[in-house]
Amino acid sequence: MIITGKKIGFFVGWLAFITSMFGIISNVWLEIEYSYLAIGTGLLSSLILLVLCSNKNNDNRQNEV
Repeated sequence: MIITGKKIGFFVGWLAFITSMFGIISNVWLEIEYSYLAIGTGLLSSLILLVLCSNKNNDNRQNEV
C-alpha cells in the first residue's frame, strides 16, 4: 500500500470529523464544556479535507495530459 498525500488528507479529514462529533456529544449528553469554535473549526476542516481528497475530477484532468 502506497501512502499518498490524498490518503493522509482523507484520514485526517475523518479524524477531524470524529473528533468534532465527540465534542458535540460531550456538550449535549455529558455536559463537558468544549469550545463551540473548536467544534465548528473541526467540522469545517474535515468537510474541506474530505471534499478535496475525494474529488475525482483532479485525477481525470491529470490523466488527460
